[in-house]
Amino acid sequence: MCPCTSVYDGSVHVLEGSQLWRLTEYGLDSDSYPVSTRTVYYYAPSTVDAAVYSTLTYQTYLFSGT
Repeated sequence: MCPCTSVYDGSVHVLEGSQLWRLTEYGLDSDSYPVSTRTVYYYAPSTVDAAVYSTLTYQTYLFSGT
């Protein structure tokens, strides 16, 4: 199962390996995706096991490992 999370604009980011896809209310944003995860999240770990967006901090948190 790929980690995914909703983000600030209501879309969903799906992460697999080092790639990131963006899903909107209209479906897959295939015009400019997939992109490298580090294109969107500069400090992303090399492998993302879980992701969550906080509506309190407006930040997306990426987790790797245990």
